[in-house]
Amino acid sequence: MSLSLGVWIGDNDFINNKQLNEMQKLLSEFPESYFNSIYIGNEVLFRKDKSIDELLSYINDTKLFLKKINKSNIPIGTSEIGSLINHKLIDNCDVIGANIHPFFGGEDVSKSINWTYDFLKYQIEPQLKKVRQKPKIIITEVGWPFKGGSFQKSVANFKSFQYFLNNFICEAYQKDYGWYYFEAFDEPWKKIFYEDSNSWETEWGVFNYDRSMKEKIQFPACN
Repeated sequence: MSLSLGVWIGDNDFINNKQLNEMQKLLSEFPESYFNSIYIGNEVLFRKDKSIDELLSYINDTKLFLKKINKSNIPIGTSEIGSLINHKLIDNCDVIGANIHPFFGGEDVSKSINWTYDFLKYQIEPQLKKVRQKPKIIITEVGWPFKGGSFQKSVANFKSFQYFLNNFICEAYQKDYGWYYFEAFDEPWKKIFYEDSNSWETEWGVFNYDRSMKEKIQFPACN
């Protein structure tokens, strides 16, 4: 088993440097085979914490560090909201993580699987034609909220959650894209993002925040 090493990049340079130093410590201490990839930042551009050039400077510095310690085979990139992934970002990464949430596409859950892969096909794949190197594209966030309201035709409830869990995972096994399901556990701290009657930000986990299984949720059995 290997892992993807994530490095938090925000608007605080002191914290960013602590994160990067810890990354370097781990990469120096453990074998290269332990690391599937490295993601420098998650949704940095979406939050406007750093410019794309600032983010790329962190990525390129990490590439130099890996070369220095003879571990250059580890792919390096970032994960970002799918709509903000552009050719400049792609051209400087070995791997690109796309956070794609069909819930915010506003369609009924029955259309969510096709919506996800259409987004990749029509929004992200065309960017690959504009770059010198072809990085690996990974779906780094995809899921559906368990409860908390609705967004246009997208409804956050148990039925839709189970539908998406079943159908996305079984379909994903037939595709060439790697993916990470969003998410394992509920995150109560995200209630700070509640707006009006929309309280879904805390409710994306397959498990409750205390690590217990959500009531009635079943893992899919794919053929």
